[in-house]
Amino acid sequence: MNRQTIVGAALGFLFAAACNQSPARQEEQARAQQLKADEKSAEYRQNAEQKSAEEQAKANDQAREAARTLDKTRNDYRQKAQADLDSLTKDIDELKAKSEKATGQARADVQRSLADVTAKRDAVEAQIRSLDAASADQIDGVKARLDDQMAALRASVKDVSKRI
Repeated sequence: MNRQTIVGAALGFLFAAACNQSPARQEEQARAQQLKADEKSAEYRQNAEQKSAEEQAKANDQAREAARTLDKTRNDYRQKAQADLDSLTKDIDELKAKSEKATGQARADVQRSLADVTAKRDAVEAQIRSLDAASADQIDGVKARLDDQMAALRASVKDVSKRI
């Protein structure tokens, strides 16, 4: 029974203490708590915005670096491919000059072969131009096609030079 009396008395005192607070004091406490919550919310929001801005800046830096790397890859490969094509074009021009000295059926065969070589050269040149439009996902495929076309052009030039 003592226990029930003590618990009841304690609850009574607490209830009495709560009831003794004036409504103005309760409202003031509620405002203070709301202000504190608003300040915490603003602090958390500011921290989140700052973290988001930092992450966005990092992502932007990575995107710029990837674009620079892709541009460098394109330019380096374009220069190499263009130098190879220029060399083959010189060889083709020399073969055309030599073909003018051929006669009869040999001349007709060589000129047909040279027309095929010229078409392959034009395809390689178009493929070199397509490097500029290739995305990071496409660049390896474009390079592989260009390598294949360049190898076929070299083989064709070599074949024609054997026949002259």
